[in-house]
Amino acid sequence: MGIQFDWQVDEQPIPVAPPRKKWLGRLLVALLAITLLALLKPQSIPLPADPPPMITFAVPADQLGHFQTLARAFTDAYPDQTIIVVDEQAIAAEPESLLLQVDAAVLSPDVALLQTGLVYPLDQLGVWDDDFYPQLTDGVVWDEHIWVWPYAAQINLLYVDRATVNALALDDPAAGWHFWRFGRQIDTIAAETDLAGYLLSSRDLLFSYAYAHAAAPLDETAVANTLAWRTQLMTTADAVYDLSDLASTERMQTHLRTVSADRRAAVWITHPGLYEYHTQLDPVTIAPYPYNDDFESVAPLHIHGSVVSRTSQNPLLAMQWLDFISHHPPPGGERLIPARQSVAQAQRYWQILPSVMRPLLRDAFATAQAITIADHSTLTWERINLGR
Repeated sequence: MGIQFDWQVDEQPIPVAPPRKKWLGRLLVALLAITLLALLKPQSIPLPADPPPMITFAVPADQLGHFQTLARAFTDAYPDQTIIVVDEQAIAAEPESLLLQVDAAVLSPDVALLQTGLVYPLDQLGVWDDDFYPQLTDGVVWDEHIWVWPYAAQINLLYVDRATVNALALDDPAAGWHFWRFGRQIDTIAAETDLAGYLLSSRDLLFSYAYAHAAAPLDETAVANTLAWRTQLMTTADAVYDLSDLASTERMQTHLRTVSADRRAAVWITHPGLYEYHTQLDPVTIAPYPYNDDFESVAPLHIHGSVVSRTSQNPLLAMQWLDFISHHPPPGGERLIPARQSVAQAQRYWQILPSVMRPLLRDAFATAQAITIADHSTLTWERINLGR
């Protein structure tokens, strides 16, 4: 089942989620967003009388080939429509500037970007359908509107150096560790080896802790408790190799150096596509995220998707293109989970996973919590570095 287009964009927006209880802060934010949107354009945006049969779509440089191939397939299916795929970094480094120059983009917006009024609420263009995996919903909705049209989801895995586990006779990580036990295990690694216990190069472990102890979106108490747990992990020297103070590119480069040939940390998080690479360097065990007192393990789910610029002269064509993307397999390399169940089935996504990974990823996905747009803006690297 594909998207159903609401060609009368001046009509009432299509409801996409049940009403949520709002407190004063959210109400003030919503009112501010509405005001900003009104300043940019009217709430009901009439389509141009003769919209151009072409849109510009910005993507990361390493995904240009994938989306250019899809753009050619789209034009084959719709000969009168053209999609121009461009490198987003060649257009602009900041998302605000980017959205003023393109019709749509692969982008994960934060709350601040949505409040500028530059992103089109997609539920005014089409209807979310039940072919999408339901786990994705929380990651595309903010303030009761859909802002991101997903083409994939991603669960990163917990990797553990197997030689270290064997040498220290640690509990089997594949069987799962309690969050408290996780701390004790990395303390032991730091005390008994030359390795750091855990490489903090991803926010995923902290999101997992937060979602295992509180509902999304996270409130300030949940964030404070999560940051307090992170501080506890760092009590023992070298238990955590903390990269939270680094810029994104430097953090990524340091991560790769730390877990590659000269491995300097025993536990780290990265995407499933690197399983074979790490196994060939030195044997690893992939493990579920730690569990809480109720034996619940919650994997944070990343959403890969696109947004439509509020300045687009043909938002309906942009929406049609984004939905076309969602009906095709995502870029390869990282074992991204297709956003649509029909695509996963046609691709045999779950069946062709490595046998050791298949049950782990299936179980993690079944209970995963999508990282919400609000939580991306709350549990930030800046706050993790400050510890508060």
